[in-house]
Amino acid sequence: MNTFEMLAHWPQWEKATAAEIFASPAWRMKTGVQGESYLVRKATCFPTDLLYLRIAFEEAEVTLGLAKSACFPNLAAVWTARAEVPEPILLALLERECGVLFQTVENIFRRQLSVKGIVAGSEALARASTAFTLAKEESNSALCTFTIALTPPLLEELGQLKALDPTDETLRAMELPVRYELTAFALAPAEAASLKAGDALLLPEVDAQGHSQAARWKMGERFLVANNALDLWHEDDLYHVVVDVPMVITFGALCAGKVPTPATIPALSLIHRGRVVAQGHLVPLGAQQSFAIEEVL
Repeated sequence: MNTFEMLAHWPQWEKATAAEIFASPAWRMKTGVQGESYLVRKATCFPTDLLYLRIAFEEAEVTLGLAKSACFPNLAAVWTARAEVPEPILLALLERECGVLFQTVENIFRRQLSVKGIVAGSEALARASTAFTLAKEESNSALCTFTIALTPPLLEELGQLKALDPTDETLRAMELPVRYELTAFALAPAEAASLKAGDALLLPEVDAQGHSQAARWKMGERFLVANNALDLWHEDDLYHVVVDVPMVITFGALCAGKVPTPATIPALSLIHRGRVVAQGHLVPLGAQQSFAIEEVL
């Protein structure tokens, strides 16, 4: 299971809308242009003094605002006097110098872009727009800042789990409770019904130090680690011997395969289909370990 499949089943993101995903601090989009890798992120502040362009995304037109950048030297040279420059000349400069930006925008929205003309800005347009930065992934330094007045279909393109950076600390710090399981086995209905305090259930998989060859970790309600592999949890009809030690795991630790193990085993629970049916502790019985039942619930 890769990191994005994990996110797709993580409680916080399993039913997240495109707007919620796009609002995450971990949002970014990666794309390749002319053999280079670029990153688009939301800008930390909204730029001023923008050159607004009317662009067409195939079926719809939106407004893109472009901030002055040293990456567009000829355009920057006429920036303060651009109102006096004929529109065809400005459009020619944009076409010559902003190819990487336009290709990036095409890639992240998966729509062919064409520049229709230059338009006037307004406060209303600024309020309806979202600011982004474009950077080379290798250097991570901003090349330019631009804005787009997002429409619902465009937001849907941006608000996908693949646009979240799994190395971002806001994701890595997410936690799930962990249930550490020593072993699981089947009990016939008559056996389960006859359980009582003082009974001992043999646990041949568990050694004298409390280590189990059948150890499993249930994380939240969706994940299971068993045999060094991460999978989705599926409820079964087995009886699970669980260590009563509260533990948590972070998304970052789960991605790294670092699952927690209790230092001691102070108490045990016997769980069947999510319900605790008995409580007890680990005791040796002959040469083997056993689950000594103290109470049946």
